Amino acid sequence: MLVRIVGVKTYTDRHGKARRYYRRKGCPTVAMDPTLEGNALAAEVARLDALYKPYAARAGTLILLIQSYKEKSAHWEGLRERTQTDYGRVFDYLRPVYDQRLIDFTAPVVAGMRDTARDDKGFKFANQLLVTLKMLFGFGVEYGHMTVNPAADISTVARPKDLPEANRPWSPEEAIELMRAPIYLAGPIAMSAYLGLREGDVLKMAKSALDDRLQVLSLTTSKTRRALELPVCDDLRSILMAFLKWRAEFWAEQQSKKPRETVQDRALTMFVNSRGQPWTGDGFRTSWGKWRDSLVESGKVAPGCTFHGGRHTVGTILADCGFEAVQVKHLLGHGSESMTEHYQRRAKRRGMLKDMTDAVQMAYRLGGENVVVLGRVENGSD
Repeated sequence: MLVRIVGVKTYTDRHGKARRYYRRKGCPTVAMDPTLEGNALAAEVARLDALYKPYAARAGTLILLIQSYKEKSAHWEGLRERTQTDYGRVFDYLRPVYDQRLIDFTAPVVAGMRDTARDDKGFKFANQLLVTLKMLFGFGVEYGHMTVNPAADISTVARPKDLPEANRPWSPEEAIELMRAPIYLAGPIAMSAYLGLREGDVLKMAKSALDDRLQVLSLTTSKTRRALELPVCDDLRSILMAFLKWRAEFWAEQQSKKPRETVQDRALTMFVNSRGQPWTGDGFRTSWGKWRDSLVESGKVAPGCTFHGGRHTVGTILADCGFEAVQVKHLLGHGSESMTEHYQRRAKRRGMLKDMTDAVQMAYRLGGENVVVLGRVENGSD
């Protein structure tokens, strides 16, 4: 007899692989061993229940400060979803010291926490820990939970010198290979390759961002809240047309399989996955990672390639073409500007932005076979 455990989900995924997850309300999702049964399964659930049990916050403790910060802080409310997730990982990491008194957090203690995080999880997480604690303790000082911010003057961890360059630019040849992906991947990749857009902005982009003639893309960046109107070059337009054609044919096929039902494309985002659904961040990163790794394994792309590298590629190409940083920022959305400046320069910038996107397009055309005529881009599939 099978007994269903509340908060534990066991199922077989579409690849036939057994999976099990611990999913209690208010707790992070934790992958579990799907082969556990009987007492072993009960013991693992009990362990996770104890690890993630709700805290009865005591006055003057770290957990109370975290709860208050999430409830009252305008800074927390203003964070992007991805950044809130980064903060959440730090809060989960701090669980063992939730009951620690705030007066026990001194500068030497915070420095020690930084060093432990560096050794356990690397320099990036250690620096994220510092950023999170500085904001958290700053809120604590502001609202009277603490008298000083013990993380305020703690130095960050330097990037190890032997690490490869982070988010290195793609070569034009690599960009072309990356855009040979199945079309549901090629579309988002092309947005990074030609316009230098960030992953989060690409995945959340609305269908309405693109004008009817597929010539102008309008969006507001999530990081800088910068409103952009970007010209779509010929090669990018061809890839977008191929994607829109694939999307329409996909849903027509779904309708043909269920002629007695109304099957509609309900996704409001510009890009969707192979099942016609809006991309999730994890889903896209998994699909992108598998495609990139296959190219690395075949020797078509060098190791160290990241999606964000496309943004660096655009910046590098434009710098090589002689564009100044004050010009490039209008394409990549760096910094901010007043509305007066925005409207005064809007018309003048259109020509400059087109020159920049044409320069990126030409770099790829000179890098090898024209990406527009690649059959796999036109007919991308699983």
